[in-house]
Amino acid sequence: MIAEQNILEQLAQGRQQPIADAYKLYRDEFVHWACNRFQVSEEEAKDIFQEVMVAFYQNAVSRKLTELTSDLKTYLFGIGKFKLINLQKKNNRTVTLSGDELIKLSVNPIEMNDENEYNKKVIQENLKHLSDKEQALLKLYYEEGMDMKTIAEKLGYKNADVAKKTKYEAFKKLAGLVKKNLKMFMLI
Repeated sequence: MIAEQNILEQLAQGRQQPIADAYKLYRDEFVHWACNRFQVSEEEAKDIFQEVMVAFYQNAVSRKLTELTSDLKTYLFGIGKFKLINLQKKNNRTVTLSGDELIKLSVNPIEMNDENEYNKKVIQENLKHLSDKEQALLKLYYEEGMDMKTIAEKLGYKNADVAKKTKYEAFKKLAGLVKKNLKMFMLI
């Protein structure tokens, strides 16, 4: 178990066990707290906690932190709080695009500011990662406004339901690719 009163000294002496104990003791509680309080995913919360533990360890080993003025849990959660707030700020810098806007932005020359121009380029680049049939399906639906029955006939799908499911999967794939590469993107 963690002896909080001398954890900093143990870490400074090169002992690893206190950090492992603290990680095991507080990780699940931190993840639960972060997910509920900051509405982050479990994966994001786990990543943040990892960053918290690395920062704590580095501060202890480098002797930047020589004394805890609170209990260890409070200290770790305090670091985590600031990291979570920074993550929220980063995530809140978004552009909201509907499916129609996403596809139209990628192909239609409309008046754009620099940010929209960047978004357009990212979308166009990621459209290239879809199959030709997926690209055609999205363009027929979003650009030309065709119904699913017509699209199914034109592209050779079994029926409108298959075309609709394929459109959904292609759009989800495109949105995932765009989200990875676009700093400011949120699909509505």
